[in-house]
Amino acid sequence: MGKNKQNDKKESGQKEKRTLFSMRNIIIGVCVCMVLSAVIFWLFMGGSTSEPSLKVDAEPPGKSDASVDAGYSNIFSLGSYVVNLKDSGGNRFLKVFIKLELSETVLKVELKQRAYEIRDLLIIYLSSKSMDEVQTSAGKISLRNGMIKRINQRLKTGKIKNLYFTEFIVQ
Repeated sequence: MGKNKQNDKKESGQKEKRTLFSMRNIIIGVCVCMVLSAVIFWLFMGGSTSEPSLKVDAEPPGKSDASVDAGYSNIFSLGSYVVNLKDSGGNRFLKVFIKLELSETVLKVELKQRAYEIRDLLIIYLSSKSMDEVQTSAGKISLRNGMIKRINQRLKTGKIKNLYFTEFIVQ
């Protein structure tokens, strides 16, 4: 009987070592996955270390790409937006680059003066949408119409005739 107790102790000690070894491997694996996820997220957000849930690119509103807008005096660039979508988990993103077609070129002055108000309005509107609402063509058209409506409600010197997505990425 003495040998059985010793064998049982050896076996339980070996089982304990295997359990600790596999637990250590699981913890290491989880840590590696977390680090990789953080790196991928950081790369998706453009390498920014600022606010992780929302990023608005550095291009100031009203600064348009001259090569694209040359000859179109009624085009106004709102720039790029990156927002979290409303989906559960908060890990779905929408990135859009928006240009507006104006009814009158004098509207550019008002848009420049109210740029932060317009950007805030659009960020809140875009982040209220889910992945399902923005993925389809009908969803994109609905999104466009909703944005035009909301911007036009705020304007006094003219109206937005059309809104163009020059970049539209959902991830």
